[in-house]
Amino acid sequence: MSNLLYNLATLQSNKGISPPIFDYDKTTKQLQVVDSTFYFFLKNADLSQISAEIPNPIEG
Repeated sequence: MSNLLYNLATLQSNKGISPPIFDYDKTTKQLQVVDSTFYFFLKNADLSQISAEIPNPIEG
């Protein structure tokens, strides 16, 4: 898990995600949304509706 978090910027770049959406701060050990448009979406979206539409891999 720590490898994923430490390399998050590189992984997003490799997948063509630009600007990056997430960043992990090793000092504070916090995952942060750094893309302002995605942050705006999260603040204004109906997250319960979005969550209901995402398949649960455990129930799969």
